[in-house]
Amino acid sequence: MCSSKFVVKIPIVVLSFAMLWACNAPASLNKRSTATDSTSSIATSDVEQAHEVLETCLTALDEGRYVGAAALYGATYATLQEMNPSVDREDYSALFANACEFNGYQCLAVHSVTLEEAISSTDHVFLVEFTDNNGKVFRFTLPPGSPDEPRTHFPLTFMQKDEVLRVLELPQYVS
Repeated sequence: MCSSKFVVKIPIVVLSFAMLWACNAPASLNKRSTATDSTSSIATSDVEQAHEVLETCLTALDEGRYVGAAALYGATYATLQEMNPSVDREDYSALFANACEFNGYQCLAVHSVTLEEAISSTDHVFLVEFTDNNGKVFRFTLPPGSPDEPRTHFPLTFMQKDEVLRVLELPQYVS
């Protein structure tokens, strides 16, 4: 049985499915729904699927399941490749391992995920809050003199790419 280190403010049905999926996410479940019964149910289904895949990817990073996270990530690895020149450029799980364990990326437990914008049925922006290692909501504080306020919500983009739902951003980086 998979153990859960996170608290999520979502309906129990979605939470239960996400927890089961985080334990064993077969690639076949990552395909978009092709239901055609009504436009509103498709939109709701698309958002729910995007939410589940996003949370599964982030949970995999937090739990050190980097192969699973790499399977759900759909953007460039260029930054991670530059930060880790000794790692094989095509070893995406090793690049994620270094990112989370050595490079300063905050691969933390998910606290909450909220839809900010449904750009289309395949593109979504979610606001994610994370739980830090002390069990509190992660707060990113900018360097002294920065005009921006500290933040706890991080926008993450999600889209369908090559018929598979994919996360398009890396976790928050702290230097």
